[in-house]
Amino acid sequence: MIAREGWIDRKRLIKASLAAVNMNFNRSLVRWFIDLFQILELSQEELLTFQSDLMAVFNCQHSKPGNIALVHLKNLCLEKKFKQKEFLSYIPVLLASETKTTVNRSLMILDKLAKKHPRKRKEICSLAVHGLIHEDNGIQLRVAKIIQKYGKPSNQELCIELESYQEILLASAAEILTPFLPAQAELILDQEDVIEKKTSNPISPENQISVPGNLDDLYYLASQAFDNNDPLHFELLPAALLQLNQELEGAKLDRFGPALQRAYKLIMGDWRSGIGMLDHMLAHFFIQFINDRLKMYPGEGEELRKIRNNYVRQDKKANREFKYYKIKIIPFVSISYDRESLIFQAFYLRLKDVLACLRMHASLPLLSTPSHKSSWIEPEILIERICQWQAAKVKISHADFQLALSRTWLPDAEKYLDLVKSQLKGETRDLLVFLFEKEAEPVGNIANIAHWWTASIVKNPGQVYEAFKDFMYSQDERKIYTGDYTWKYETRPEKSQRYDYNLRKYIPYISQEKKLYIDFDLPKPDWVSTLSSFFSFPQTAKSGETCMIYKSLEFKNRWSWIMAADITRFLSMFPNNPEKFFAKICHRTLRNPQFWEEDAKRVVIRSLEYLLDYPLPLGNMGHLFVAGALTSSDKTARALAAELWNDRMGNDRIDPVKLGQCLGQQFRVSFVPLKRFTDLLTDSMLRISTQHDRELLILLEHALIHMDVAPVRGMKKLLEIYVELARKYSSPIPEKICNNFRFWESSTGLKKLLSMLKNLGEKHALAA
Repeated sequence: MIAREGWIDRKRLIKASLAAVNMNFNRSLVRWFIDLFQILELSQEELLTFQSDLMAVFNCQHSKPGNIALVHLKNLCLEKKFKQKEFLSYIPVLLASETKTTVNRSLMILDKLAKKHPRKRKEICSLAVHGLIHEDNGIQLRVAKIIQKYGKPSNQELCIELESYQEILLASAAEILTPFLPAQAELILDQEDVIEKKTSNPISPENQISVPGNLDDLYYLASQAFDNNDPLHFELLPAALLQLNQELEGAKLDRFGPALQRAYKLIMGDWRSGIGMLDHMLAHFFIQFINDRLKMYPGEGEELRKIRNNYVRQDKKANREFKYYKIKIIPFVSISYDRESLIFQAFYLRLKDVLACLRMHASLPLLSTPSHKSSWIEPEILIERICQWQAAKVKISHADFQLALSRTWLPDAEKYLDLVKSQLKGETRDLLVFLFEKEAEPVGNIANIAHWWTASIVKNPGQVYEAFKDFMYSQDERKIYTGDYTWKYETRPEKSQRYDYNLRKYIPYISQEKKLYIDFDLPKPDWVSTLSSFFSFPQTAKSGETCMIYKSLEFKNRWSWIMAADITRFLSMFPNNPEKFFAKICHRTLRNPQFWEEDAKRVVIRSLEYLLDYPLPLGNMGHLFVAGALTSSDKTARALAAELWNDRMGNDRIDPVKLGQCLGQQFRVSFVPLKRFTDLLTDSMLRISTQHDRELLILLEHALIHMDVAPVRGMKKLLEIYVELARKYSSPIPEKICNNFRFWESSTGLKKLLSMLKNLGEKHALAA
């Protein structure tokens, strides 16, 4: 109104509103100025006058001003006064935009200009090629049609430019541009571009872990062991204390002062980000070790006594002053970790046995301490450790030995059989011969049935040996130990509550929930036997047997915030057979289409980081976990899962058939938005190498086979990627996918893609 009444110059206002767009204002202000420009309702003549200012808007970092400018320029582009040269100079920037609307509108204007100005067609076709950088079928088709209409196959410069985009051309665009592509293009596509993957040996020297061999290294390790700076510290500290046990005397203990102070702070409540329950357990263990040493050397450790007495006084004072405060500084033997989850018991009992050995003044290596990264133990090192225990005539810890068996690297273990037979004796020798020799059956004296059962699970989870048929564990369902559970993505009615604002109270209602359901419906053990096995690993009257650590892999409901910091150390318990653990992770963190807790995200991310260095093939639950991570609601988790696929596929560690089946089950019920996966495909998984693409083609085939339902939202993009890969590698269309066409034909948007699939199938049928 001010401009209309002449209070302000209209031309100046128009120019200023366009200039303000490029003044680095925030999005809200930029939109305000471009809305002002719109309100002024410029005439055609005014738009031609300010067209240079209008084109300058393309430099704005926000998309709205550029899109509005393109709308006006589309109406101006056929005018004689339209500045074609200036507009064409902006085309590379416009076609590189991440906003599809901007790209499409720019291509529309190019089409109009090429139609009116034949002399500009060569330049316009050359500029339009930039739009092929977008792996979007609609955009590539629009570019291809412009080149088909106005370009000439005899234009060598245009053909060379198109050749550089040949690897990312989608099927529809590639078919239209065939006359412009080099004759040898098909040969280039058929060449095997196989990436040679180095299969590193987990027990190679560069992966070896060393336990501190002198007191200076031990003091340094103890000072940082309780902050979870490295998950291995939990393993190395008790191993180093036991190994250097006889050197830890008298005045040498005083240098443990900083470590003792940090341990006391932790158990008094100084929980920092990233610290887990196992760090809390290690702090209690270390305090108990120091207290035992102070009893051994009454006249030494004055500084340590001061630290202890100070924290004990604080603890007792808080107990007197606060009603619900509980004493926190208690003997290690009185601590109960079953309140959190049974999975802690193996670690707790091992530390308990370490304390017993330390009191005996024995210097021995812990059997279960990893000798190499990813928690592996080299068979030769395990043999050496057992020899030292047998020579010292000290009884081996049950928990320690079972953890050691579960961490032993078995692929090369047979070459150590002679060493086992010559150096070891008794039941332990017979057990390791059974474990190391692939075809060996259990023979000899079988007294500790938990040890033998653990060895059988580690060696071959799916086989039940005749010698073990009378074991009490044989009565359990096999999936308790193997983790081979049945699972399904489906929609089920679930009871819930919602607030009724009229009644002003919560009322029950039935909701339809899409979830991952895993078969954990197992009989619960008797509570008496559970408690007794938890606290003492007692021997049973039947067999002189101890508790089985594989049965302790249980979590309680509030596990995610407790376990997030300890997840890597839990995965390291059973590296030979982590399937049951992955089933638990899927059940707790990937059961819903989105993460409900931040700690659940961290659990998945740290599990994926562990798998990046995991050297063995994944089982069914491992593939279910990776599939869940690929479509999870967290961008970091999806990126890590894609990296895992790119790094591990082709070495038989990730099976594209199994992974495709898991993904197909998700997509079948629309468990997650399909766009999550298709965006990840185009951004991180496509066109890495020919080998990657061929494996990805297999994955997509088996995903589509399981989608025998009406088309779900986002399926068009998935089919576009599949058609592109099938066309590129001349792959036959499986009959099971063709059978699913009857479900998908109801969607008009898929008819063209289904027609292309049918044509591909017929072409391969004729070729066969």
